[in-house]
Amino acid sequence: MLETSASSSFEPLNRWRAAVLSGDRAACCPLHDVAPGAGQDPQGQTQDPIEEPGYWSSLRRAGLSRLDIKILEVKDLQPGVKALVLRFDVGLRTSEGEKSGIASVSQVWLEQLGEWRIVETQRSDLAAKPAMRLPEPAKPNTQLYPDPGDAPSAIALALAAAGKDHKRVLLVFGGNWCYDCHVLDATFHSKAISPLVNENYHVVHVNVGDYDRNLDLAKKYEIRWIKASRV
Repeated sequence: MLETSASSSFEPLNRWRAAVLSGDRAACCPLHDVAPGAGQDPQGQTQDPIEEPGYWSSLRRAGLSRLDIKILEVKDLQPGVKALVLRFDVGLRTSEGEKSGIASVSQVWLEQLGEWRIVETQRSDLAAKPAMRLPEPAKPNTQLYPDPGDAPSAIALALAAAGKDHKRVLLVFGGNWCYDCHVLDATFHSKAISPLVNENYHVVHVNVGDYDRNLDLAKKYEIRWIKASRV
């Protein structure tokens, strides 16, 4: 039996997910634009756009039993155009039993005449899901990282508050598209960790955009990071 509990607030994505779960290529195709360049494989190579719905609808035959989708980031690029960064948690039935996999996917949706279609997509390879030691968010906060331009004032306010209550200021550099950032935030709010964080720190989330924003702040505070891939 297929699991269908996961849902999003973006109804076209729910319809796309239902089509993928059912393996219904006929239902999946109308949700994809067939213009050249609409799809890219994990290596960033442009695929035949007709093959993209074929790939997703074929997963059912490969043993797809579960598809949980978490929306990490939503950007309204312009009216009627939405860019989504997604985390897929996939269940597959194999001869060796049930296996779990994960994938990172980005989609750009375009609304035309009241119908939403995917006009651009990029996906990672489906990888085995690692054992998680930290809590995962049931529903990531797509507003976790505010506008990059808000960072200087947010840091100034946190430093002013710290001067009064003698807490430390904890700067968390990242972006809404980063799943590890959402996991870290879920950990900060967990029963085991939240008392320590609340009693000792003012937490400021600094949005780095696509690694092109607030780099001056990262340099100022001597932040070193390993770049995570969006997909």
